[in-house]
Amino acid sequence: ADKAAKEAARRHLPGKDDRVRDSFTSLAFIKRHLTHAKWAASRRWTQKRTTKGNSYVPPKKIQPDPALFSAPKGIASRLMQLRTGHALISTYCKKRHIGGVTDDTCRWCKRYPESREHLFRHCPRWRMERKDLEAAVKKEAKTHSRVKTWNMARFLAEPTFTPALLQFLKD
Repeated sequence: ADKAAKEAARRHLPGKDDRVRDSFTSLAFIKRHLTHAKWAASRRWTQKRTTKGNSYVPPKKIQPDPALFSAPKGIASRLMQLRTGHALISTYCKKRHIGGVTDDTCRWCKRYPESREHLFRHCPRWRMERKDLEAAVKKEAKTHSRVKTWNMARFLAEPTFTPALLQFLKD
């Protein structure tokens, strides 16, 4: 193995654009090659499925969000469901025929369709919690001007707002 590694190093140092060939047989090279291929495929998959106006905004970084991973599982999963548009709110349940939901009216205020936008920005039931969320977001949003004009997907995807969103969901 040492002989093969030395021989491969003398010829050419492998990079992410190299192909797996007989000349590069180290396990580290193969693992690195597979990792690059996996992330490239992941980016292609995400780009193909996210279009302008979509309910999901992919993260800018590949690294996991530490605030999200330190939160209780139930709250973190609820935030991920909201981010991806798969939360069990009336509009989603009606669209997917879940639980016999035939009406997408908000279950708390009974006036408007229950959407992420409605729950986070308009529903009177969550007025007090929303004030706390807005205060926390304003505190974090010094560099993010005009947060109120963001669409809901972008708002939920912003990593600096994760702690405030988790607190909102916890309350």
